[in-house]
Amino acid sequence: MLWAQREFGDAPLDDTRRRARPVTIAQSVGETMGNPITAATRWDAAVIGDQYRFLERTEPHGKTPEETLHPHRQQTVARMQTQSTVLCVQRTTKVSFNTPPRTRGVQVAGRRQPTAKAKRITLHATLALGEDGLP
Repeated sequence: MLWAQREFGDAPLDDTRRRARPVTIAQSVGETMGNPITAATRWDAAVIGDQYRFLERTEPHGKTPEETLHPHRQQTVARMQTQSTVLCVQRTTKVSFNTPPRTRGVQVAGRRQPTAKAKRITLHATLALGEDGLP
């Protein structure tokens, strides 16, 4: 079984095509680790569009991103439970958006600068590592 199938195959999505999509995306991104998601598609514009539409439209199909990621989180916790020590490395960063649509609720970056117009979100990323350094 593909690792991506174990990680995302049980996502509670509406139909077979939608259930296969997170598996396909994870597998292709995993094969091109360290590159942008567009490289994982071999720069195929149609595939890139499909992937972004899936990532953007999970909720309208009745499932939230949290529900889609639930099987992956379960697999992560199961792996962590097999380790005697787990290091959780955290990084906080600000991601700025200058003029994209749908930025309601996004803070203005540079609040100390009265002319600041860029918007941002705060991203908290955590990577769980075993003692051997493997995620």
